Amino acid sequence: MRRFVAAFAAAIYLQLNMTPPTSASDPWTGSVRVQDALVYDAPGGTPIDTLAAGTQVVVNSWHSGPALTPDNFTWATIAGGKFLHSSSLLHAPLRAAPPPPRIVSSGHWADANLTLQILTLYDGDRPVRAALMNSGRPGPSTESHEGIWPVTSRVFDERMRGDGYDISGVLFTQYFTPDAEAIHLNYWLLDDERGIPRSHGCLGLAFDDAAFAWQFLTLDSVVFVHS
Repeated sequence: MRRFVAAFAAAIYLQLNMTPPTSASDPWTGSVRVQDALVYDAPGGTPIDTLAAGTQVVVNSWHSGPALTPDNFTWATIAGGKFLHSSSLLHAPLRAAPPPPRIVSSGHWADANLTLQILTLYDGDRPVRAALMNSGRPGPSTESHEGIWPVTSRVFDERMRGDGYDISGVLFTQYFTPDAEAIHLNYWLLDDERGIPRSHGCLGLAFDDAAFAWQFLTLDSVVFVHS
């Protein structure tokens, strides 16, 4: 989303507090959401198979490739080194909140699990709310940055502009990195598109989840972004 240089203190905070991320114990799981989803030998490559709607899928990693649907450049690697376009996938329903690799605050904070595509709000070690998110899509200029970040600014309603997008009415924005990654409402995606890395770096949420995060977090609340 919109890029700007945040306070110098945020960068210092990251240098002092960032630790190597702990790998998630569970992979991304979901299912095929379309009839006869094409399976490819590479992102945008040659179709080699199909999967029926409802087929259970485990995603090993995410990659950038041709946008088979509007503004969706995200591809998934599945078993056998095969590829599915992410528009074919539906994240598994949320159950219990995933445990964080570590507790980073005794107050209100957010855990953003890039592997599972789940954002969990914690009060100390107690999970309060978990939500499917859309983090940054694969690529050096769009992927979400891992680390421990404080919320440095908050904007209730704004217009976001950048390379390839110009979106008004973006609510509940809470910036936390020096290059302006943020938690915010992502109203332009449907509910069944959530849980897949699709953004320009921010952590996008549905309305109710973004509104709750806005009330729950404050300036200097910590956001822990990790794989």
